[in-house]
Amino acid sequence: MSIKDAVQNLLGGSDDASAATAETPDEPPTHVCQSCGEEYYSDPEMEIDTCRSCGGIKIERL
Repeated sequence: MSIKDAVQNLLGGSDDASAATAETPDEPPTHVCQSCGEEYYSDPEMEIDTCRSCGGIKIERL
């Protein structure tokens, strides 16, 4: 096993294109960033202060 393969296995990466496609969650998003549209799937009662994508602070609970 090469170092590249070992690192990819550790991080969950793969050369397979089908593994890189994102799966759609069964549940609707619980929060959305009003600045960039980033969707969050978590506990609806949870408060999200900062967007992980753009750093915005306008996270709306749905």
